[in-house]
Amino acid sequence: MDVQYVEMRYVIAATSVVVASLLFYSIGIWIEHVKGRLRFWHVVLMLIGLVCNAVAIGLMKSLAQFTTINNGLHTLVGVVTILVMMGHCVWAIWVMTDKSTKALTYYNRLSIFVWCVWLVPFFFEIYYSLSMQP
Repeated sequence: MDVQYVEMRYVIAATSVVVASLLFYSIGIWIEHVKGRLRFWHVVLMLIGLVCNAVAIGLMKSLAQFTTINNGLHTLVGVVTILVMMGHCVWAIWVMTDKSTKALTYYNRLSIFVWCVWLVPFFFEIYYSLSMQP
């Protein structure tokens, strides 16, 4: 099998999964923000986005092995996105179990800020990946 064919399959797969991550995570956060209520399925969407992001990072790591491009900065930024998403999901689960109006209000107010913080390394990963193409 041609190495470039394998590389292209990984690029397409990683891109598809990372876009799915963006969609699931964003939908979960924005619906909660607009409705002002945190529901179980919002957290499920956020967790699906987290899993998609982790899978995309794994695919990119495999792609890096094929191309012998191993950049620590790209890996670090990928880990940061995972940590931000994971922290946000844990926070959402805590708010759901706490059932405090104050906690929900605070979560609702800052959730979009966390999402914006997450977008910075997310788009950096995409930009960096595209800039590495020959």
